[in-house]
Amino acid sequence: MSGDVQGETFPVSDEVDIAPTSSKTAEISLELNFFNGATCTISGTAKLEGRILVYRASELEGWDGGKGCKLKLWKERKSLYWSDGDNSCESACGFRGRLQGEMPMRYRKPIRSR
Repeated sequence: MSGDVQGETFPVSDEVDIAPTSSKTAEISLELNFFNGATCTISGTAKLEGRILVYRASELEGWDGGKGCKLKLWKERKSLYWSDGDNSCESACGFRGRLQGEMPMRYRKPIRSR
């Protein structure tokens, strides 16, 4: 459940899709929901660097106005984590949205063919 400044609550669903395209790449898609209807939506091809998937997009901007989004996704213990460092992908998010979080692997579902 999420809410807004008027005190209303409403159901939301965060989605993180990772679909391998080769042994070193995957298509990623994150659709995250935050307070007052803010969202983060980002997608593209990520490359495997060690044990971390890294998505880079030079067209997205961070808080400092600099170019160069870098989003990392990794599994640790029983959760999937993601972070764009110091908000380097901030332009993909609404006012209260951030690309920093985790999702327990127990919510994992197979991706259906599109």
